[in-house]
Amino acid sequence: MDCCIELPIFCHNEKTSALAKIGVDYDINDCDLKIFTFLTINMIDEYFCKELDRKVCEIGCNGDFFKADISKQDLLKLLNISYNEEDPEGETAN
Repeated sequence: MDCCIELPIFCHNEKTSALAKIGVDYDINDCDLKIFTFLTINMIDEYFCKELDRKVCEIGCNGDFFKADISKQDLLKLLNISYNEEDPEGETAN
């Protein structure tokens, strides 16, 4: 989907990058939060983040994946896409 939207994305910093490189788990709260501008979004998924105690999105864009500090429902609203809470997997989406 072509779009133009700015979203808060969790990004590695020196500490989390070093931990990830050696295969050590890190807390998402230790990541930096940066604003990214997306011109294309190919996929939106949602998962429950234990560290934040809420849902966040994973966004696919041209083969890369980003964790955004926003729920799927809120992101779809921003993109003006209807979201059926009774069908969260989108099996009856338009």
